[in-house]
Parts: sequence; C-alpha cells; structure tokens
Amino acid sequence: MKKYLLFTFFALAAIGGGFAQNTRFTIHPVVNVSETDAHPPFTITRIQPGAGAYNGELHLTIEGDIDGTARLLDEGMLQTQSITGSEDVETWSLTEPALSLWKHVACREILGEGAYIYHNFTLPYLTPLPAVCSEVTSTEHFFRAAPVNANSPDWRSFGIGLSPDFLWLIERSQ
Repeated sequence: MKKYLLFTFFALAAIGGGFAQNTRFTIHPVVNVSETDAHPPFTITRIQPGAGAYNGELHLTIEGDIDGTARLLDEGMLQTQSITGSEDVETWSLTEPALSLWKHVACREILGEGAYIYHNFTLPYLTPLPAVCSEVTSTEHFFRAAPVNANSPDWRSFGIGLSPDFLWLIERSQ
C-alpha cells in the first residue's frame, strides 16, 4: 500500500490540470484503480488547513456513505501519506498522519412557544449529541488529518488511499 500511494503521488504530481479546484488546493480523485465496479465511499467537498489550536491539521469535508467510511476508518482500511520537502525531490520526507472522523452539528433547543436557542457543536463522529439538541438543522462530516502542516511552504501533498480501488490526492493549487 505504501509503495502504491507514493508512486501515485509522484505520478499525479507530474500530471496536473483537469481536476476539481478548491480555493488553495486541488483534489485529484483516482477512482477504480483496479478497474472494479466499486463506488467511492466518500467525496471530498472542501479542504481547510487548520488554524489556531488546529494548526498542523488538514480538515477535509466529506459527503457520501459516512457510516461506511467510519467502518473503513475503524478497520484501518484508509491509509494516509503526507509529503514535505523543497523543490528537490531528494529532500522530500514522507509521514503517515492520523485520520479521524468528526461532525459539525447545528441544532436548536426548543424552549417552547416558538422560542429557540441555536447551538453549534463539533464532535467526534460517534459522540452522541448533547441533550440540548432538540432539532438538528444541519450536519457536516469531516476528516481531521494530523500532523499535516499545509500552511508550510515545504508542504507538497496529502493522500488518502483505500487499496486497491481509490486514492484521493490533495495538493496546493498553483
């Protein structure tokens, strides 16, 4: 798996163009590498480098089969790699950041007679909502990958692999 991801990093880094742009990042989804009929368990819809207390993290908002994605993560099926280094490929270093699944939930607490208090919670995926959430108004799921210092000028790319069928490669947009 490790050699496969690393090889794909280098191959995709050389290709460029034709991929979904996301503010400062480009997402290269490589689907059905083994030419099976499998469907990706998730799609990355937004990428944000962590800031403040979350500096050194990469947050990846996802959609799709979230329960299935959580199972894959729990079973160790999703592998990660991050590459850092200067323009000289020989200086590149490879790390395997931890990946965890989280949710951001907006909800309201019903106080009665049309009165509400709105709450926002960011919790690990399996953590139950607080009792004050009478009604969920929106839920967003995301991966937290750390350490990934995407704010560093030496940061090159980050990838999530589900061998042998899927790879999601994220690079800084030029």
